[in-house]
Amino acid sequence: MRQWKAAQAGDWATVKAEQDRLNEISHIWDVTSGVQGYAGGVGAFKTAMNLMGIFDSPTMPRPVKAMTGENVEAIRKVLQDNGLL
Repeated sequence: MRQWKAAQAGDWATVKAEQDRLNEISHIWDVTSGVQGYAGGVGAFKTAMNLMGIFDSPTMPRPVKAMTGENVEAIRKVLQDNGLL
C-alpha cells in the first residue's frame, strides 16, 4: 500500500525505497537450508507469518514439516533487519 500511494503521488524515491525493502524481505526464501520447493517457499512464508503473529502456527500439510531451529532464526533475522519484528 505504501508503494502504491507513493506511486500515485509521483514519489519515485519512496517507490524505489519500498521496492528495495520488499526485496530484502523476500530473502526469507533463501536464508534457509535443508528445505526446498514447497517446504522452502510456503514454509518460509508461514514461518514468517507465525513469527509476526499473523498465523497461529507454522504447521505445514503432512508430510511436510514446519521449519525449526536455525531456519526459524534465519527468517526471524530477516524480519528483524527489516523492521517487521
